Amino acid sequence: MAFVKIIENFIEEVREAVEDSGDTLIVSETFEDDVREPLSCILHVEGTDRFGVVSVNVEAETDGEEVNCFIFNGRLYDYCRMEGFTRTQMIEDATFEDKVITRKTKQQFIDAIASA
Repeated sequence: MAFVKIIENFIEEVREAVEDSGDTLIVSETFEDDVREPLSCILHVEGTDRFGVVSVNVEAETDGEEVNCFIFNGRLYDYCRMEGFTRTQMIEDATFEDKVITRKTKQQFIDAIASA
């Protein structure tokens, strides 16, 4: 599967860090796009609850980063869904702010995903 070059390069950075820790990185598309290469992906360390989303098409201030990185807390997401919260509430409600999906710098993302 091919992504835009910026994402491809970052995936390789993450893959190297994950493999250095003895784990395997799984890369999944977030959506299929017949017109262009995907601009985002989900990164998951096999056999763990370490998930993240990487994108170049988020309309937000990037603080000089060409890649937008988010760590995803799957356990909290599952809990919120069981309790009846919508995805919008999980992202916008101050109670869950930076808990379900947390924006990270590229290095913070690599550290979080690759940590054993």
